[in-house]
Formats: sequence, C-alpha cells, structure tokens
Amino acid sequence: MNITNRHNLPAPLVAAVANDDYHHNSDISVTGLISPPQIRMLRKQYSAQLSEDVSDRIWVLLGQAVHTILERANVDGAAEERLSVEIAGWSVSGKGDLWHDQGTLSDYKVTSVWSYLIGDRWEWQAQLNLYAYLFVKHGMPVEKLQNVLILRDWQASKAVESDYPKASVAVLPQRLWTLADAESYLETRVRLHQSAAEGDCPPCTDQERWAKPEKWVVRKAGQKAAVKWCDREEEARELAEKYRSMSVEHYPAVARRCQQYCEVAPFCPQGREFYEKGKQR
Repeated sequence: MNITNRHNLPAPLVAAVANDDYHHNSDISVTGLISPPQIRMLRKQYSAQLSEDVSDRIWVLLGQAVHTILERANVDGAAEERLSVEIAGWSVSGKGDLWHDQGTLSDYKVTSVWSYLIGDRWEWQAQLNLYAYLFVKHGMPVEKLQNVLILRDWQASKAVESDYPKASVAVLPQRLWTLADAESYLETRVRLHQSAAEGDCPPCTDQERWAKPEKWVVRKAGQKAAVKWCDREEEARELAEKYRSMSVEHYPAVARRCQQYCEVAPFCPQGREFYEKGKQR
C-alpha cells in the first residue's frame, strides 16, 4: 500500500499514518475474517498498486489514538490484549478494546452519526462476538457486549431532534451469541477464506457490498412523500397512469462500499462499475 499526500499535510501526520505497526502474527485476524474473501485476496494481489491518501486515514489515526488513551483507564480488566485460537487448522487472533467489570466487553469506534442512526451494523456485532469467543476461551467470561461510539460529526444544535444522539458519545448494545453459534460462524468464515486462498473465491454478497437494488418511486405531484416504491418500472408506470397526477422517479442500484469505501474496487470485476459511478458523482 502506497501512502500519498495530495493535500500537502504536515510531515508528522504523514509519518504517523505511514508508520502503522499493526500486525497479528496469526493466519488471519478477526477483522480479516469478517471481511469479504474477495476483498482480502484482491488486496494481496494488487498490494503494490494500491494507494491511499493521508487525508483518508485521519479518522483511522484518531481511532488508534482512542485505543492508546484507553490504556489510561486503569480499570480492573484487560485492555488491548491480543488473543488467539486455532480453528480448522488456522490460527485466528483478535484484540478486544476493553474487557471490564468481570464480563463486559466494549469496542470503541470513532464513527459518524449516520452509522449510529442506521443501527444494525452486522459487522460490529460479529466482531464483538468473535472477540467474546476469544476472551471466553482464555478464561474471561463475557456477559455483555457494547460498542462505544465517538461521533466525529455530532452537532449540539441537532440534539433536540428525536432520533439524534444526545451527546457526542453513544453506547450501542450488541446481542451476545451463544458460544456454539460463535464457533460455528468462526469455522464457516475460516473455511471460506481458506477456499478463497486456494482459488475458489466467492463474489461479495449484497450485504457485504452495502447494496440496494434499483427502485422506482411513485409520488403525487408536488409532494416528496412516496405513494409506493416499486421493484419494476412497469408497475410504477401503471400506477402513475391510473391516477394521472403522479410522477415516477428512478433510483438506480447502488453498492455504497464499492462506490466509496473499497480500495480494491478499481481492480474488482464485480465492483468496478459501481466504483466508476461513484467517481462521476
């Protein structure tokens, strides 16, 4: 991965981003395991051609800084401890942010208010449950899971809105899986990544691509509220013609990860089209 500095940011920031010492000394990490196999394999294949600008890594850098600050907490528990287990012949490792109160596992994230508002983040739940599995296997019971979200774009002026978070930090509880369910998920993901490494790499799922299919929305003239969202254009046109005073608007299919958040999208036969659309916006 090549680091660029298109905006001529200060050298200390560039050095801090470039000197990321992350390593896991295992066959795969929890975060790698949750990631789509296709993305992981393309990262390996095109590593010399990938680049990322320093400006795009600032929030990641601040997230790492939060983890460093947690070391000051001095709570009765374990912070930033890397643990590992062997599953289907591979070693899997993970580093939970903070295990405390004899059973609460917290993962801290610097993220957006939008991420908080959309609620059900499958990747966050899976990540915490795999960390919980590691902790339990190393003799530390887990009874409660939570994401602690530091909302980087929080605005006090919007806190009066009903759904808007009331502070710049929000706690998001996550459902705790059974140990058997966590182990089953672990083994399934390991075997999926093993198959990908051997050449049988599945495409990313719609869930992994954060995809939505194309839709046609029918509205009354002059109104923003939708009368109906349709999967087929013909259905939308028929409804609009039936009541005459209605319009039809087309919403093309989107894959937000491919369009905005996947560094290998330019090299991906599945994501390249959406990546190009994202560049044109």
